[in-house]
Amino acid sequence: MLEIDVLLFPGYFCQPLVFALSCPVAAALQRMVFVICIPIQPRRFSCVQNIIYYLNAILVDTPYNAMLREINWRLITLEKIQDVKGLGGMLNGFRDLVKDDKKIVFIGSPGFCTPFALFLGYPVREKELAFLPGLNMDKARRIVATEYGMELESAASAQADVVVILGGMAMPKIGVKPEAMREFLSKMKYKKLVGVCFMSLFEKAGWCQALPFDFVMNVTLEGEITK
Repeated sequence: MLEIDVLLFPGYFCQPLVFALSCPVAAALQRMVFVICIPIQPRRFSCVQNIIYYLNAILVDTPYNAMLREINWRLITLEKIQDVKGLGGMLNGFRDLVKDDKKIVFIGSPGFCTPFALFLGYPVREKELAFLPGLNMDKARRIVATEYGMELESAASAQADVVVILGGMAMPKIGVKPEAMREFLSKMKYKKLVGVCFMSLFEKAGWCQALPFDFVMNVTLEGEITK
């Protein structure tokens, strides 16, 4: 069955004609992801059924009608659940996301993401924590609290209740393709997938659409240098 993911974002409505024009591509790839921006209020998605109605109405008269009967429309709604302000807000927000979980594994680019894994681990240091340098399952290391702060220690299992992907994994040159990350995640056992990044990195790189995130924390940093 052909699957098409439709992601709904608050904003201005995009003409659904793009769906009809994209049908040949969808048929070739067997999977496409489209984005529609619509003016909806949080927790009120009464317009969703209307959108599906209009999409089907547009597509039914195309030459791909037979194929379109097999389309599985899967709606994904992304909703802001909390504001994050500053580094303190980042720590508090992360602690809230994993408060009911026991083990957390961070996946990040070595060097660039390592300090952020230690930073996020501090408010949940009573939990079992581990860090994976890139897509290296056998190189997982425990994160422990010491008198010097949070540090990497001995080898650890990569299986966890929560997998946290850090933004460096989506950066050019030091990161990986989302397809590689998806394949890697298929080999892991976890209950919740969380993304943590700065400056909307996951959204700009297309990772929010490519990976089955349960939550994404995006933090915007601004500063200045004075003399």
